[in-house]
Amino acid sequence: MKLTKKVLSVLLAALMLLPLLAGCGSTAEQTGTDTTAQTEAGTADTTAAPETTVEETTLRSQVKDGVPDSLKFDGTKVRVLHRNDNTIGKYDVYGTENAGDYVLDSAWMRNMNIEDRLDIVFDFVPCDTGSGTGDTYNFIVSLVMSDSDEFDYILTTGNTNVSKNMNQYLRDLSSLPYADYDAPWWWRGCMEAVSLDGKTYNYIYGDALIYSILQVSCVYFNKTLFEKVYGTDPDSM
Repeated sequence: MKLTKKVLSVLLAALMLLPLLAGCGSTAEQTGTDTTAQTEAGTADTTAAPETTVEETTLRSQVKDGVPDSLKFDGTKVRVLHRNDNTIGKYDVYGTENAGDYVLDSAWMRNMNIEDRLDIVFDFVPCDTGSGTGDTYNFIVSLVMSDSDEFDYILTTGNTNVSKNMNQYLRDLSSLPYADYDAPWWWRGCMEAVSLDGKTYNYIYGDALIYSILQVSCVYFNKTLFEKVYGTDPDSM
């Protein structure tokens, strides 16, 4: 998929179309039991306990994705540029083989399953300009401006790119083929939060981005002082 000055493919096409981990949902049903006591006269006194049914929960692993089984790419090499950070790489990109860590092993197995299912070969390339998010951003922009075709998709840090207004270089992924954003492994609320209009998805997020869970961050501020200084509702923060 060629990079142009107006369009940068950041499709996490293979990694993001499938859930990383099978869900830990449960199925439970509790039913009251009839108790029958036989009397000496031979009559039956039956008392039924109230019946309680817990609604069945669908396991995430049972939710089907929209990728047809017939979709194959004949051994195509998929070139993936990712931020040069070993921790991020392990969790969000390549995982580790039989390391004894359930999450890292699952990330590795996910890649193996995708390669087999789509008949592709992943080529993971760390961004060699440095480990900083700004370095990665500058490198991506340089790829766009030079009309490069070095990579098929890019996995990078969202907060830096949003703040630097990378949207102008990104493709709208709201109509990405085979991607059902109502599926449980997509973070639709997050995608809408960083969308300029609530409809255009320049950034897509999902369970594959384990590092986003590992580095959840927040902002603490004095609501009283905020309202006094800015004269606006502190909840607008």
